[in-house]
Amino acid sequence: METQATYPVFHISDLHFSLSPLRLHWRSVPDLIAYHRYIKECLPSGEDFSMSCELTSHSEAIKRRLAHRINEDSAKGQTTVISGDISAAGKKEELEIGKSFIEDKRQRESITKLYKDLTYDVSIFSQEQQLFLVPGNHDRYKNEKGEPGGSIFYDVFSSYWPKSEYVSEPLVLGEKVENKLKLAFIGVDFCLHSKSQINGCLKWGRYGQGFAGSFSDKETPLYELIKKTKNFIDDNPDTPIVWVTHFPIRHSDENRCLQLVNADLVENAAIELGVQVILSGHRHDFYKYKHENHQLTIINAGSATSIGTAFSFTKIMFVVENGIVYTQDSEWRYNKNMDEFQLYLKEPI
Repeated sequence: METQATYPVFHISDLHFSLSPLRLHWRSVPDLIAYHRYIKECLPSGEDFSMSCELTSHSEAIKRRLAHRINEDSAKGQTTVISGDISAAGKKEELEIGKSFIEDKRQRESITKLYKDLTYDVSIFSQEQQLFLVPGNHDRYKNEKGEPGGSIFYDVFSSYWPKSEYVSEPLVLGEKVENKLKLAFIGVDFCLHSKSQINGCLKWGRYGQGFAGSFSDKETPLYELIKKTKNFIDDNPDTPIVWVTHFPIRHSDENRCLQLVNADLVENAAIELGVQVILSGHRHDFYKYKHENHQLTIINAGSATSIGTAFSFTKIMFVVENGIVYTQDSEWRYNKNMDEFQLYLKEPI
């Protein structure tokens, strides 16, 4: 058995693919008066935003640059992890746009005929790579008010996510290589499944919170996550585990409208089970947190293609040695002057 294994991973999040790319985002409006005029047009009744006024759609140009960078840097055995919000509004067409981005040309041909206004000649597909993804709150909207509980994601991404399940099947890197140290990824869907789970907060008329549940409630995602993780550990005691969730376990701000309800319980469960890394997205900004007293690292990816963000993704080098997982992460941002994604920040292992 080898004593060290290295696994390169692209960590991408919050693509927000939309049927109408390049829509306005509030952060991109320099004139506050113009912004309020835009809001008034979107909200003639003064009620919730309609999806026709979606404020976080994607850039087609940036999508192309992202695909180019990933394809250029991909190596054999590379893994891509997408931590949710593939779509802007959870519509079937938007989710199919996202699926076309990660699959090869043959699988995209039928979709191309349906949506001719968007480009489908770019993707991050490679037969030598592995893909792992989880849904985000935008992927689980069920209507134009952005209410939670949509199920279209399950239909479109049925080959990537078990239908109506809270927790994915583990992806084990190195599984097919004899005498190689392995690394497992387990994904969890903390998206709201109903309005009853909301914790007294709406964000722009959208349901931006996540809900973890509890250790004891069998009908919640945290219970299922703990159960599946324990089962995996029983069968694979020497394989370290990475959890993937859309919602950050550690928050970059105090805006409870976008937080995961009972996030502290998730962190405690990770520590108790020996989970060493948690990958997340949702907040559209990159940050890394290392627990002071435990072997736990949380890495949050920025938004790769959503208008009004820095346009960034993360490359993570996972190094497994003596049962410990070390990470070297680098943030890649779009450079407007160079018209490409470039290395922005790199941390040592």
